[in-house]
Amino acid sequence: MQTKFYSVEEYNKALSTMANNEVPSSLYYKEVKPEYQGKDVYLYISDINFKNSSLNIANVQNVVNPPKLHLFVTNCNFDGGTVGYKQIYITNAQELNIDNCTFINNTVSDYGVDVNLCSIQGAIIIIKNSVFDNVGTKSAIKISARKGATDHPTDITVTTPATVDIVSISKCTFQNNVTDYTIGTTPKGEDTEPNTTSGSYTVKLSGNLTQMIIKEPYTYKKDETVEPIIIPSEMFMIKNDTESISEVITMKLTSNQVEALNNMNVAAQKAQLGTYLKANLEKGDGSYELPSATTSELGGVKQSANQAHSSADSVANLVNDFNSLIDKLIASGIMASN
Repeated sequence: MQTKFYSVEEYNKALSTMANNEVPSSLYYKEVKPEYQGKDVYLYISDINFKNSSLNIANVQNVVNPPKLHLFVTNCNFDGGTVGYKQIYITNAQELNIDNCTFINNTVSDYGVDVNLCSIQGAIIIIKNSVFDNVGTKSAIKISARKGATDHPTDITVTTPATVDIVSISKCTFQNNVTDYTIGTTPKGEDTEPNTTSGSYTVKLSGNLTQMIIKEPYTYKKDETVEPIIIPSEMFMIKNDTESISEVITMKLTSNQVEALNNMNVAAQKAQLGTYLKANLEKGDGSYELPSATTSELGGVKQSANQAHSSADSVANLVNDFNSLIDKLIASGIMASN
């Protein structure tokens, strides 16, 4: 059984149960060959220019035990789109790795990269070193884990909930998109409460070259307006599967604000010290006068006069030598006066 493929056509034909391995025109598969059910398969796509076309991968969202697809897309250019088709649409990604690709000028489909995960557990999605410019009428990227406890769509019939281990987006450029990254989906069917399971996965953002506009519809009730979240360029952040981006960014900004206040406080202290030193240096003699030391405050003292080693041969002479030492310590300011 072949498990490694280097073209979408080759992969689609291998899964087909139709005569002569024909591929459904809609790319919608109700079943796949038994030998591919639940098996790990690998598809490598590289150095291809897609002009007004898509990576037309078989849609297996309603296959009970779909193949676990490891898809690697490298050095590809997606320019434009086709009505009804995303530039990349995938439902069975066990692993998706997009590296050094360009997605541009797709205003005819709702999403550029749409990962609508069904029946796959522990998916890993990595998108790096890529450009998304003017892509999607809704969002350049959307990633959802379907059929969890809160997700009841009418068009997905499988019952096994999909899960995502991590989505990592790094060193990418986003510009001229309605939204750059959408996490999860809105409530489906008769549901009105947030579809939380569709977006409850770990997200790591790091070193992206532009700001990102992110939406989290999975945290909103039905018909509520989903507000965008702006992530600054170069920001490193991680949300776990129990957090939302909005919660993490709030905590991160609060932490940054505390740090800024601390820096301001240090700067103010330095400024006060500078003012104090400047005032003393401007007294006229160009010198700085330390404040006098007390028993409770640090200050300046002078070196004490020398006290010779005692050679006293009586208690009285020893007392005299000891008192002489005390007098010198007091005179220099080292010891408080009586």
